[in-house]
Amino acid sequence: MKLLATTRARVAFAVAVFTLLGAAGVAVILWWQEDALEKSAARRLRALTVELDQMVELAGRSTETFASDYTRWDQFVEFLAGTAPEFAAEQLAPGMETFDVDLAWVLRDDFSVAHVEAAEAGGGPVPLPLPVREIPRLLGGREWFRRFFANASGGVLEVRTAPIQPDADLERRTQPKGYLLAARWCRTDQLEPFGGLAGARFAVVPDGAPPRAQGADTGGGFVVARPLEGWDGRPAAYLVAEGTLAGQAELAQGLRRQLVMFGTLGLVTLALLVGGLELWVGRPLRRIRRALEENRPGPLDSLFADRTEFGAVARGLGRYFEQQAELRDRAQHDALTGLPTRALTTDRLRVALDQARRYGRTAGVLMIDLDGFKSVNDTLGHDAGDAVLKEVGARLAAVVRASDTVGRMGGDEFVAVLPEIASPVDAEIVARRIVEALAAPFFVEEHDFRLGTSVGIALCPVDGTEADALLQRADEAMYRAKKRGKGRFAMASEDASVGALERSAFLADLRVALDLGKVGVRYVPRVDLASGAVVGAEAVIRWDRGDAGDIRPAELLRLAEETGVIVSLEDRVLRTVCADAAGWIAAGRKPGVISLRCSARRLVRGPNVDELLRVVQGSGVPAGTLEVRVSESTLLVQRAAVGGALQRFHAAGLRVALDEFGLAAASLNLIRESPIDVVVFAEEFVARLRAGSDRAALLSAVVALSRNMDRPRIVAAGVPGGDTLILLRTLGCHSAQGAVVSGPLDASGYAARLAATAAGN
Repeated sequence: MKLLATTRARVAFAVAVFTLLGAAGVAVILWWQEDALEKSAARRLRALTVELDQMVELAGRSTETFASDYTRWDQFVEFLAGTAPEFAAEQLAPGMETFDVDLAWVLRDDFSVAHVEAAEAGGGPVPLPLPVREIPRLLGGREWFRRFFANASGGVLEVRTAPIQPDADLERRTQPKGYLLAARWCRTDQLEPFGGLAGARFAVVPDGAPPRAQGADTGGGFVVARPLEGWDGRPAAYLVAEGTLAGQAELAQGLRRQLVMFGTLGLVTLALLVGGLELWVGRPLRRIRRALEENRPGPLDSLFADRTEFGAVARGLGRYFEQQAELRDRAQHDALTGLPTRALTTDRLRVALDQARRYGRTAGVLMIDLDGFKSVNDTLGHDAGDAVLKEVGARLAAVVRASDTVGRMGGDEFVAVLPEIASPVDAEIVARRIVEALAAPFFVEEHDFRLGTSVGIALCPVDGTEADALLQRADEAMYRAKKRGKGRFAMASEDASVGALERSAFLADLRVALDLGKVGVRYVPRVDLASGAVVGAEAVIRWDRGDAGDIRPAELLRLAEETGVIVSLEDRVLRTVCADAAGWIAAGRKPGVISLRCSARRLVRGPNVDELLRVVQGSGVPAGTLEVRVSESTLLVQRAAVGGALQRFHAAGLRVALDEFGLAAASLNLIRESPIDVVVFAEEFVARLRAGSDRAALLSAVVALSRNMDRPRIVAAGVPGGDTLILLRTLGCHSAQGAVVSGPLDASGYAARLAATAAGN
C-alpha cells in the first residue's frame, strides 16, 4: 500500500511537473509568437512609412509634369515678352485644370512677378508665400525647387518651379527667360482613397510637431508623420497617417484566447496538451507568422476555412494583404490605361539594363509621343481623349513581346522597354509596328480620325548604360523624329552634327539662291469641274538648284520650318504672286483665285499677319483674288492661336482655305465653326478615293455641308487621272487640280492658260 501510495505520489508529482512544464512551454511559445508578431508589425510600419513617402512623391507628379511641359513653349516666352497675351487664358488656365494645379505665378528673369493665375476652386489669386529675394537662394544654382508653405491663406501649399525657355532648347542650356511656379493645396480629401486601402486617417498638420511620437502598439495602432520641407529648410508641415494595421488587433485577441484554452487543456493531460499545441496552435501560428514575414497571403490558404479564432485571424490578414496589393497596384499602374506608371517603368528599365550589362546583351527603350492628340481634347473633350489613350495603351501592349514593358509616362507620352534584342534592327521593327498600329483610325463618339506618332529609340550600351541617360537620349531622338513629320522614328545614335551641318549648308545655299533670283513661284492650275474653265491656281515655291535639280516644295518647306526662314520664303512667294496678278489684271486677264500657303509660325504672330495684309493692300490686287491656305492639322492643334489671324484675313476680303483635309481628324465641326471659304482635300486622300468607299462618303458629307451653309467650295488636290476626275464630278466636288489638269506653270505659261480659257468662253 505504501509503495502504491509512493508510486501514486510520484506519478502525481511527475504529472504535475510535466503539466507545469507543458504550461510553461505553452506560455513561452505564445510569448515568442507574440514577440514575432510585434516585430512583424514593426516591419509593416516601416513599409507603410515608405509608402507614405511614395504618396507624397506621386502627389507632386502633376505639378512636376505641368511645370516641365508648359515651360518649353515658344508662346510662353512670347507671353513673358508681352507679345502673346492670350496664352494665359487659352493655354495656361486649361493646363492647370488638366493637371490639378491651383495656383501659378509667372516670374520674369529678375524674379519679379509678371502674372498670377488661379483655378476657380482655389479661392482667387494669392501672393507669393515667400519673399521674392529668397527664390534665388532656394534655386541654389539649380533650375527648380519643390517646397511646402504652411503660411498660405488656404492652408499648406506645395510649390514647384521650372525655367521658361524656348521649344528648341530641349536640354535647357540657355539662360531662362523667366520662371513658372506651379502650386497646389495639400487637401486631405485627395488622400481618402489611400486611407481606405491602408486603414488609416490622413491629415496635413501645419507647423509644430506631429500629434504624438511615431510608433505602433501591440494592438496594431500606429502614427506615421512625414515632414514636408519648407522654404527655410525646416518642416513647414507634416503629413500624418494614424490608424491600425488591418487584422493585427484580431490576431492579438485570438492569441490571448488561445493562451486560456491551452492552459486549461494542459491541466487535463500533458499528452493532450503537447498534441493540441502542435495541432491547434503551433501549425496555425507558424503559418500566420510566415505570412506576416513574407508579406503575402499564400501560407494562410489552409486556414481560411478554419472556424476557430485562427481562421478569423487568417481571414482578417487575407483582407489586409488584398488591400495592400490593391494600394501597390494603384501606385504602380496608371489608373486610365492600366499600364505601368513612370516609376514602375523606370524600375523595369533599370533591371533590364543591369541584365544587359551582366550578360553582354543589347537592351532598348522607345520613347513614344502622339502627334495631334491635343486636338482630340480640344475638339471632342477630355472623355474622348481618355478613350483614345486607353485604345493607344491597348494597341501598344498588343505589338510588343510578353517580356517587354509598355508604360505611360504622363499625358500622351509612352515608353516601351525592350530587355533583350539581337540588334538595332529589332528595335526598328518594334518602332515600325508601333507607328503602323497607331496609324490605324480611331473611332470615338461616332468620330473617325487618325493620329500620328513619333518614336525615339535609344540602345544600351551604344547610347548609355543608365536609365535616366537612356530615357533622355530616346526623348531627344523622338523630338528629331517629330520634326521630320508624322509617322516617323529616329535612332538616338544618329550623328546630330550631320543634321546641323545640313541645315547650315541649306541656309547658306538658300540665301545665295534668293539673292540670285533662283527661288521663284510656279502655278498649279485649278479648273472648275462643271465648265472645265481655269478658275485659279495654287502658288508653289520653286528652287532652281542647277545641276542638282529642283528641290521638292514639301522638302523645301520642311527645311525652312526647321531653320526658321519659312516666313521669309512665304513673303517672297506673296510678293511675287501679287506682282504677277497685278500684271495679269493690267493686261485684261482675270487671274482667278491664287492660293498661298500660310504656316503656323506666321499665323500665331500678329506682326507677320500685319505684314501680309500690308503687302496685299499695297499691291492694288483685289483681296478676293488671293486665298490663304492653313493645314487642317495646324488649325486642330493651334485653333485658339491661329483663329484670330483667320478672322482678320476673312474680314479683309481674302479667302480662307482649309488645306490637307482628310489626313487628320476630318472634323466637320471645324468647318462649321471656322471662317473657311474653301476645303482642299489632300493629295494623299484623293489618290485613294474610290466609289462607295469611306473616303467617298466623307467627301459627299462635306459637299452636303457646303450646300446647307452656302459655303465652302470643295477642291480636290493632286487628281491623278480622268476616272478620279469623273468620280469627283459625280460626288459634287467643285474644282480640281493635279496631273490630269496641268503640271506647274511659270507666270507666262499660266497667263497663256488664262488666255486659252478666255478664248474658249
